[in-house]
Amino acid sequence: MLTIDEIVKSTGGQLLNGTPDPPVSGVSIDSRTIKNGDIFVAIKGDVFDGHDYIEDAIKKGARGVIIKEGHKISDYILEKVSKDKVILSVKDTMTALQEMARYYRNKFHLPVVGITGSNGKTTTKEMIWYIMSHKFLVLKNEGNLNNHIGVPLTLFRLISSHNMALIEMGISDRGELTRLCEISAPTAAVITNIGPTHLEKLGRIENVAEAKSEILDFIKSDGVCILNRDDTFFDIFKAKASGRIISFGMSSAADVYTESAEIAQDGKSIDSMTFRLICPLGEVDINMHVIGLHNLYNALCAAATACALGTHIEDIKYGLEKFTPVKMRSTIEKISGIYVINDTYNANPASMVAAIDTLKTIKEGKRKYAVIGDMLELGKNTTTAHRDLGIYIAGAGIDGLLAIGEFAENVADGAISAGMDENKVMAYKDFARTLEKIRLWLNAGDILLVKGSRGMKMERIVEGLRETLG
Repeated sequence: MLTIDEIVKSTGGQLLNGTPDPPVSGVSIDSRTIKNGDIFVAIKGDVFDGHDYIEDAIKKGARGVIIKEGHKISDYILEKVSKDKVILSVKDTMTALQEMARYYRNKFHLPVVGITGSNGKTTTKEMIWYIMSHKFLVLKNEGNLNNHIGVPLTLFRLISSHNMALIEMGISDRGELTRLCEISAPTAAVITNIGPTHLEKLGRIENVAEAKSEILDFIKSDGVCILNRDDTFFDIFKAKASGRIISFGMSSAADVYTESAEIAQDGKSIDSMTFRLICPLGEVDINMHVIGLHNLYNALCAAATACALGTHIEDIKYGLEKFTPVKMRSTIEKISGIYVINDTYNANPASMVAAIDTLKTIKEGKRKYAVIGDMLELGKNTTTAHRDLGIYIAGAGIDGLLAIGEFAENVADGAISAGMDENKVMAYKDFARTLEKIRLWLNAGDILLVKGSRGMKMERIVEGLRETLG
């Protein structure tokens, strides 16, 4: 994987102990899962310090450890560690991890697709993977490993037989995407959309667009940029991009688009979506098991990316139709006859609107209800955003609203002010009372949307329903 000399070169560290051979077999920041031959990087986080677990890593067979300059080595390591065990001192272990990943990625000559945007990154990445992995070996981030730690750890999984890599990149401030791109060196960029996310740091949506567009600076003239033709910032991104552009959208103004789509058709399952895909490779009808207009956009984005990577339209159809939704991202399950839309992974104003739109357009089901948790990281926009959401929910014509969290009253006030029956609007601080009201309100055949920011852990509502109703 990496030789000791390569690690020293990439990190600029000082070798305090150890021999050049053998090379490391992997890189780890978790002593619990470290494997024999891995090098352990002692990362200091908000609630833990990897330096406290150096001994554990060594005892479990680590090839060596990377520590921060000035860290005092324990007596155990000084007395017991063998001469071949590597101890490397660096100025900053986080930077060392990233620079090692940067060095390692540059040993490979393959397409690397950087995927960013305000919403739909993970789902789009998974859709692309379903399409391309049909015929190629494709690396992708697992879980939520899309940040300054997750991206390096993903890149360390590259092997010579990989044909391409899909690297999802999540950020919360300007400059962060630049750093992720320095590490991963993308040859293609995907920007799914721009919405009001991470406003606590970014302030306004124009700054969100600016932060997301940093990826375009890294795409060379022979690269490709996949952009949302219907997004407000499309023209700005198009002007900034130096590579070839493939656009996606809902009209023929885009390179990849659809002219007809049916979501949750009468007589079909609640999670069915059929659309005609039109792209440079041809036209084909596709039937997917997903819900919502937002997922149609995700599918078009994935198809556009597949066109850029080089595939056949039959492979696009095969992959999209095989795709299954990612856990807690618009998945549907039936609990005691109630259709529960579990969209609990995260939320912001744009994704909340998309979820409410999905709920109101589903034709199946008797009545429609929403359990809405707080939207976090909105800064000074927080109160207004929650009140506006309540107003939007009232206009959607759903049958009941349960808001939970610190800003639940703002959502409820907005809904009632916009004309929603106050007897059908509840605001709670705790999950127990919310679950109790759900059990009182809902019957078999009803549809329930559950959504909120990650910090709210709204999946607890779904788990509670499984336990009490399932």
